Amino acid sequence: MLSEQRGGWCGSFVTDELVNKYLRGRFLPSSMLVKHRLAPEWERVPDPRPGERVVFLAHFTRGFGLPVSPFLLQLFLFFDLQLHHLGANVIAQLLHHAACCESYLGVWPEVANFLKFFHFKAQNTSKGGSLTQTGCCAIYQRSSSPMSQFELPDTVKMWQCSYFCVSNATEIDWICLPPFANLPSTQKG
Repeated sequence: MLSEQRGGWCGSFVTDELVNKYLRGRFLPSSMLVKHRLAPEWERVPDPRPGERVVFLAHFTRGFGLPVSPFLLQLFLFFDLQLHHLGANVIAQLLHHAACCESYLGVWPEVANFLKFFHFKAQNTSKGGSLTQTGCCAIYQRSSSPMSQFELPDTVKMWQCSYFCVSNATEIDWICLPPFANLPSTQKG
């Protein structure tokens, strides 16, 4: 199952067995709080039902969690981003920055302090082409940044094939993600 173009959708390989493994490992919230639904085998692009949000197993292995942190939610709103615009290693970088702010600097991670150290760069399908459908935003540390360089885990190829849908099992929002829209980012960074 290969994508037709770099950064394109190509269906999902997620199974109930994989989701249960992540539930047991506590990468995912309890099924009493968040329900999950797998993509049908024939589906190539996520098609969530009303109230569902699209998430990626590859993001959870990089530190992503539900409910989404206020910092990530700020970034999504400020840059008009969707979770699928951020590849697994971008998620790792964002969460590393958040941990550094909270643990070492003693400040809450916010968009303003993030932009002092990093900037986004758009990823195109080809030179001068349109933005990729998935993973269209990369993060680069500014040369003036005093933060230590974060060594990224190995590349996560085909991370976009690790999607499935989640929805709240209670009246409380345990997800905190914007509704899915398969549109390119209008990022400003």
